Amino acid sequence: MKKVLLILATITFTSSMISAQEIEVPQTQRSLINKVAADWCPPCGSWGWDFFHDLIDDNSNNAILFTIHHSGGLNSQVASDITSNYFVSSQPRFILNGEDQNVLSGSTSSARTAIQQEVISQSGNTPLVQTGLDATYRDDDMVHVNTRTTFFADADGEYYLGVYLVEKIVVAFQASQGQSAQHQQIVRQEFSGTSSFGSLIAMGSIGANTSYDFQFSIPKDSYNAENLEIVTIIWKKDGNVYEFVNANKDSNVQFEVVNSTTAPGVLESSFKVFPNVVNDYANIQFQTEKNIERASINLFDMKGKNVLNVFNGSLDAGEYNFDLSRSSEIPSGIYLLRLEVEGNVVTRKLIME
Repeated sequence: MKKVLLILATITFTSSMISAQEIEVPQTQRSLINKVAADWCPPCGSWGWDFFHDLIDDNSNNAILFTIHHSGGLNSQVASDITSNYFVSSQPRFILNGEDQNVLSGSTSSARTAIQQEVISQSGNTPLVQTGLDATYRDDDMVHVNTRTTFFADADGEYYLGVYLVEKIVVAFQASQGQSAQHQQIVRQEFSGTSSFGSLIAMGSIGANTSYDFQFSIPKDSYNAENLEIVTIIWKKDGNVYEFVNANKDSNVQFEVVNSTTAPGVLESSFKVFPNVVNDYANIQFQTEKNIERASINLFDMKGKNVLNVFNGSLDAGEYNFDLSRSSEIPSGIYLLRLEVEGNVVTRKLIME
């Protein structure tokens, strides 16, 4: 596979401290559903409120959903820009894959069915391109995101990757709901800081199986990391319009326990796990620069319980591969793979499906 490594850095964000690791890029086609709203809009808090909740219930497995407040107290620059890109100016509006569905208060039942059918139909298509991602936060109060975007077929055009911070629940005023309404899926900002539609990843002719790696970091600020969802959207620019191509998300932004960013004698950038979404087994790779007397590799659940010992012993200088075989006693969930070398620790996040 041809691989192009791009590390972004602008004055508004720094490249991620997390070492690049193998990220699985799923061959999935996911739809994008946006509600265009405003907190002062009564219909947004009445029939539009209920309808968006229904869309979340129906389509969360096959679509990415978030609300863009183009006006009012929950407005953001990214929300305004995406709304303008859709050429809508009223609210509530419901946009599916860039197309206004023209939903009215009296047509919600039929629109709900039509949208669900279209989302299911799109999910059966072979994707042109998709992004895999891994989002974590550390005690440096930063949210770190590693992404890999892979084109599965030849493509041509100008493609952008937007990485968005979405809050799952925001308690704030909403007309028709009151002062303490629980807003769902509110987009807050785009990670790159260069454009509301992200960063250019490819332009011109793109060969099949070409991949692009990015690393992003932004301050966690006052956000509760457990309330965050990180969304990736691939856009294709046509003139001044950004057309939706595909989307993905990481709904579990987990704390990454790292006592030290380096482990003596180990090239931390070489510590990789593939795939990071595990069904039966995964491969662990790393390289040591010197002989190590004491090293261990263990798998921990998010409660801190050691569920699997992969290795314990000494290591000579060289390259190593270990197989992580999942047993039936390890349930689905999020885990931390911990490499400890002479008292120093680095970790990688794994998802057991």
